Amino acid sequence: MKNILKSLLAVAAIAGATVAQAVSIPPAGSVDLSGTPYSASGGGEFLAEVAGYPSFYTFCVQRYETLTSELPGTFDYTIASTTSVGTHPSSIPNNTIKEGTSYLYRMFLAGTLYDLGDVVSRKANSISLQKAIWELQGVGAGLGQNAGNNVFLGMVYGLFGEAGAKATTSDVTVKVMRIWGPQGEDLQDVLVYVPDSGATLALLGLGLAGLMVARRRR
Repeated sequence: MKNILKSLLAVAAIAGATVAQAVSIPPAGSVDLSGTPYSASGGGEFLAEVAGYPSFYTFCVQRYETLTSELPGTFDYTIASTTSVGTHPSSIPNNTIKEGTSYLYRMFLAGTLYDLGDVVSRKANSISLQKAIWELQGVGAGLGQNAGNNVFLGMVYGLFGEAGAKATTSDVTVKVMRIWGPQGEDLQDVLVYVPDSGATLALLGLGLAGLMVARRRR
């Protein structure tokens, strides 16, 4: 029992440190968006900066909405679980983030999806990742992306199956940042990572409490 408690306490301490270091941007506000040397095919990587918070890279969720011609620029945003209505007839309104999209974006942010230090391969990989996201989100028609020619689709199809990779994710940390124009028009939806705000630590705390109660009853 002592060893179990020590292990759980150690994990809880690590989780606590992770939660303490994580910074959630506000659910709505203003964001500076700009292209990067890795932006191509009308999509990401884009650099997003909310004043007072760490900057991050992001990718488009919608394929047909216009954003690149507006960059660099400052835009209003709101964070949501689904995409905005959009202005293009081929956009998908109220579209949820898919399992494969969530997995790939989290791996990208962790720096484990591909080599972020290699400028040449990073651009090629960012193009493939953006096209994979569009395919997973259901707006990739005509791009010809499949597991055979897109390594990232092959990765998530292998992990979840194609249907599973295109199903709505249960992960609540990857959401949609809805980008609005000056007249309130829908410009684009991009990906954003929102930490779990201590949910993991809370579950660990419940586990520890349960073990201690059980121990006392003995």
